[in-house]
Amino acid sequence: MHHALRSEEGGFVFAFAHSVITCPVEVLDFLAPFLGELMAFATDTPIFPQDLAASAMLRLAQLLVLLPYGTPGNARAAWDAFERERFHVTGPELIEGFTLSKLLLHPRTGELFSDWLEILLRFDRLLGISPQLATANSNFKSVAGDPHVSGVLFGAQLGNVRTVARFKEILERLDNEEPATRDRVLSSFQPGRGDISILANHGWLKESPTDTFDWEAAARDYAACADLAISWGNAMLATRCAIAQAICLDENGDDAERALACLAQAEDKFGFDIAISRARAKIHWLRRDHAAALPLLTAAAEAGGQDTIERAYIAREAGISAATLGDWSAAQQWFERAQGEASTLDKMPSVRAMAIGLLADTAHAAYCAGRPEIAIVKMRDALSALPGIDPEGTLAEAHCHRVVRHGLLWLYREITGTKAGGQEEVIYSPGCASNTEPLEAIREHPVVALDVAFYLLADADEALAAPTGFYRDFRDYLVEGPIVSSELSAAIAEDRRTIATHDPTNFVQRVRRHASVAQMVASGEWLETDAALKNPRRGTIPLATIGEDADEDLRRAAEDYLLSFATAAALAGAFDAIDAVVHEGLASSEIGALHSLLRRMRGDLTIIATDRDGAANTIWLLREDLTARPAEFCWASAWLLFHVNASRLRLGVEEPLVAWIFAGCAYLVSNGRFRLSLPATTVPPVEAVLARPERTIASAAELLLTLAPAVATRFIPQARSTLEKIAGTSPK
Repeated sequence: MHHALRSEEGGFVFAFAHSVITCPVEVLDFLAPFLGELMAFATDTPIFPQDLAASAMLRLAQLLVLLPYGTPGNARAAWDAFERERFHVTGPELIEGFTLSKLLLHPRTGELFSDWLEILLRFDRLLGISPQLATANSNFKSVAGDPHVSGVLFGAQLGNVRTVARFKEILERLDNEEPATRDRVLSSFQPGRGDISILANHGWLKESPTDTFDWEAAARDYAACADLAISWGNAMLATRCAIAQAICLDENGDDAERALACLAQAEDKFGFDIAISRARAKIHWLRRDHAAALPLLTAAAEAGGQDTIERAYIAREAGISAATLGDWSAAQQWFERAQGEASTLDKMPSVRAMAIGLLADTAHAAYCAGRPEIAIVKMRDALSALPGIDPEGTLAEAHCHRVVRHGLLWLYREITGTKAGGQEEVIYSPGCASNTEPLEAIREHPVVALDVAFYLLADADEALAAPTGFYRDFRDYLVEGPIVSSELSAAIAEDRRTIATHDPTNFVQRVRRHASVAQMVASGEWLETDAALKNPRRGTIPLATIGEDADEDLRRAAEDYLLSFATAAALAGAFDAIDAVVHEGLASSEIGALHSLLRRMRGDLTIIATDRDGAANTIWLLREDLTARPAEFCWASAWLLFHVNASRLRLGVEEPLVAWIFAGCAYLVSNGRFRLSLPATTVPPVEAVLARPERTIASAAELLLTLAPAVATRFIPQARSTLEKIAGTSPK
């Protein structure tokens, strides 16, 4: 600009001005702070008197850069100056029309110019008398259909209607215009689209949250607007004004009876409109009268004619009503319907958040409807979509991130019975993840790493009677990769499951992993606090090599897994699983330190040097009925009991072992008494222990100590001492 003005060349000044006034609105807003000198030019004299046409164009540029950040005073001064100077430009009608349209496209014009509607009507009249302008705007199209350009410019200024009284003033001013003019100005608000409700409700939306809002006055203004609209023959606008009147009475005046009467009167005056049924439903719904609201919402949904977001709202409210009434299957269908509508508007962050929240709401309803597999899939989809919104962005986004995670905890707890994340009860209300009016306080809640949720969902899936399979491939959904602490928890849970189910698949990999897990857990280094779960450490579990020179703790952890697996399998008669483990293990050099125990399990070695040797030998012996050999039964029971008592993998092994020991002893004293030594004196103490209700490792150890004389066995001192410690009967 400096170079253009100092050159005193009108062409340069004109070119600079042209580059500014042809900028789109968003570019103009960006440039304005850097053109402060242009905004500061005096308005009582031409900026560039050497060329008045170029000066007028520069004045227009000044006016436009004042729109984003200027005051009403300096914007008005620039406008008045341009009005005086524009006649120096060739084609004054075209430049006038161009200027008016540029003004009306900027959203702050209505804030800076209280007479913006007069500016719009002036532009509309100019279109009617200027063939060139009419031609320039004849090809105007909009995604909303085919409104007149005057209607689009009116819509651009709607955000400046901040009170109901101002809305009434606009309708009163339009009442002075010809019907054709009104039709053009209101052409963006077409029948069958929710925009007509936006037109009527915008003043209320802006004004009602203020402390000075006079709802009675607003209701009267809306009634007057409805009368004006019906006098124009616009029943749809009249109906929407009456609905807005009812909203004032209900939501601000807390007078449902008057609001319902208002709607009934509107239906009598303006005719049937499904929007009135929708408004009645809203009144009942807000008062939690879901039995009254649901039929009205259903009727509104079936009638259609609303815009996409309103259809989503209707279906969501119907879902909440159905859920509250206990019809969870219907609630699931309604939430799915609402989600389908909202997902088509995913360019708006708040609506995208609503669509994601509706996936979680659908999951909740599906679980309550007895469809846990659908709940898993919908929750998976909700979690997968969360990276598409900002947890610290809009309030809707912040709410969605936190409440969807909350919904995941609820689902996890319902399926697994486990209280993840503390002992507080987890409550999930129908529709809460898609709440359209969240509270700012939600931001105070922490956002745990999203990948933690995927681990919990995988656990929930695997806990189902018929899993979806998500638990097998959930790592494909992780956003930032595996979490070490979660991998440890998952590995421990998987080890317990494979022991309980006698699954020999990938035995070598699992035993190597278990040894690493035991070492990592013992170090305590990888355990996370609740606070650390916002940014947990990432990584996987390495597979340990358990050779003859392996660390003793590593070796013991591997032996623990092997013996626990084999014990549970042998007690269940699953010797095919033991054979598979032995075959795979002996073929692997990575677990060479376990080969001795594996060979014992197939009967190759018999000499016992350690308790673990005795337990491994017992696995081979259990292929036969040991009750025919009471002494061997007693020793076999002792070896397995020593292992389980010292094991970190007792779950799934302890209970069947204790049951097996008690069952074997009961058989011997009842059906195998002839095999016992001095039964008249040795059996009664055994029967006394059997008669007690306790079935624990301690009671099993006591039972074996009592059984030993009956089977003519004397435990070596070390074995007897160990049994006494387990039984709690060792000397103090």
